[in-house]
Amino acid sequence: MPNALWPTFGNMIAKQENENLKEKYTYFDYLNLIAVAIFYVSTAILIVPFVRLYTNEVTDADYIRPYFALLIIFAEALYNIQFSYCMLVAAAGHFRQTKKDSYLEALINIVVSLLLVKRFGLSGVAVGTICGISWRLITYVIYLSKNIICWKPTDLIKRYFVTFLGAIASYIVITKFLVLPTPGYFEWVIYAMYTTIISSLIILFISSILNGKEMKKVYEIYFKRFY
Repeated sequence: MPNALWPTFGNMIAKQENENLKEKYTYFDYLNLIAVAIFYVSTAILIVPFVRLYTNEVTDADYIRPYFALLIIFAEALYNIQFSYCMLVAAAGHFRQTKKDSYLEALINIVVSLLLVKRFGLSGVAVGTICGISWRLITYVIYLSKNIICWKPTDLIKRYFVTFLGAIASYIVITKFLVLPTPGYFEWVIYAMYTTIISSLIILFISSILNGKEMKKVYEIYFKRFY
């Protein structure tokens, strides 16, 4: 996320340009959501082939843990979405008002991890992380909706649903029809390029079909100036 945008959003908040802030940040959030989906669904597809290649001659332990990898990647994706909201709260100078939710995030993470680690190992810890981050994300969304952005919940849910649908479709299509050729680092790099391009096209296509008006606004606000 471009660091230069946060002073801009902070300036809008200071000047009480509420409608301008709502428009610019809403579509920035959608752009960030799409970028996160493309990056992390590509990572989810590529990580196991890379680990398998990297540990090809290692026999002392089984490093192929696809479920654990997917959980960690999902947690990181949620963190990056949540981080955008965190930065806006910081730009508005509202960190103190949301501080207690940070403590609850850590508490949820620790409690769930301790409950699940004995049975599920590292995957249980990853689930604890997901639960904590999810709580924090939800509280940020509620706080921003009530105090800074005034989102319509239905619009936000639709953006999340459409983007998630695109990510799932990308994962299914690529893992079904794009097979990594003869294992090797060069082949993996080519596979990564194809994976990223195809996931980008699928996610952008589904978003454009199901959420065309908002995608058009994203283009007009953040990309049209470059043409």
